[in-house]
Amino acid sequence: MLRYGNKEQLHKWLIRLLNGKIRSGFAMTEPQVASSDATKIECSIKREGDTYIINGTKWWTSGATDPRCKVLIVMARLGPGRLHHCMRLIGAAERGMQMMAQRALSRRVFGKLIAEQELEKARLLVLEAADQLDKRGNKKARGIIAMAKVAAPNMALKVLDMVMQVHGGAGLSSNTVLAHLWATARTLRTADGPDEVHLGTIGKLELQRTRL
Repeated sequence: MLRYGNKEQLHKWLIRLLNGKIRSGFAMTEPQVASSDATKIECSIKREGDTYIINGTKWWTSGATDPRCKVLIVMARLGPGRLHHCMRLIGAAERGMQMMAQRALSRRVFGKLIAEQELEKARLLVLEAADQLDKRGNKKARGIIAMAKVAAPNMALKVLDMVMQVHGGAGLSSNTVLAHLWATARTLRTADGPDEVHLGTIGKLELQRTRL
């Protein structure tokens, strides 16, 4: 919205989004398209006078059924979007860590909880990716963003799995947020590009660098 919206739209929606008063949804996935690639979507937009007509079919639209959802992203490629997922996963893992610490503080390796070590590695990778994105742009930072996109969901799944194990049956129930956090992390191993696609990107960039 910051990239494509006008001042009126930014005032109407972006400020309310930032304040948490409304929610947004990402209508990217389409039935006949490998929808992790935004350049391949079939949805079209046509201008007619002062209005636009959008034609296409979407499914798995995040947030669409939330009554607070007021804005849908239908046709846009989000450069930092994958990194945003990683940042959310860091938060999910941190929340899980806090819950685990309340229940079990006895299992330590080299002075730290096992899960803490995995979290710190992923955090540093995401921070480095964010720094490169800001300084070098999305294209030149795509390699480390791909690394973060693979590392963060897998780290969060590992952490949350241990947290759920410590909580026993309660960790699997709807009485805690853990099952929801785990499902979100597992979804993000596929959403916005599955692990295999990002690993392929990393491999191609490494081969290019070796040839140079």
